Amino acid sequence: MTIQTYIYPGRFQPFHADHLNIVQQFIIKHPTSHLVLAAVRGVPESELIADEYQALSSEHFRPERNPFGAVTTLRMLEAVARARLDGHAVVTLIPRPSRGRTWQVICSLLPGPRTWIVPDRGEPWDNTKAQFFAAMGDAVLRMTLRRSISGRTIRDLLSRDEYDKALATVPAEVATILESVR
Repeated sequence: MTIQTYIYPGRFQPFHADHLNIVQQFIIKHPTSHLVLAAVRGVPESELIADEYQALSSEHFRPERNPFGAVTTLRMLEAVARARLDGHAVVTLIPRPSRGRTWQVICSLLPGPRTWIVPDRGEPWDNTKAQFFAAMGDAVLRMTLRRSISGRTIRDLLSRDEYDKALATVPAEVATILESVR
């Protein structure tokens, strides 16, 4: 029997209330499905195949947009999964998706069939991600989300030492981790 794997990929810089909303929506709609929270990590540009998708993706992987390293990101995801997801999710790292070698690594880590969870906020980047995964032969599940916060806003608040405002936008488990790396 083949198991369908649902993957919610993201940089999670940091994991915030909107991310949690997507996960909770998914669990309500698919309570017996296997969910992978996949922290996407950058890879050298030389490893990526240049195309429109990669050009847009590169904008999101600039260092200033990714202040939390892999260990901190995994700690955030694991804390939320342990406290709130009742065994419905596993956490992993994956390389930044791209045609070529990184896609081969993803296929090895997450054998198919795969369905990628992509927010549906009406943003061009989300649409481009969904098109990329579909073009790679995988299924895509769009989850409707009205944006309430963004990682950029949270990172800006943290950089201005407005921790109380920033921490109010993330799950309590993430707030504890963010305070510890302050």
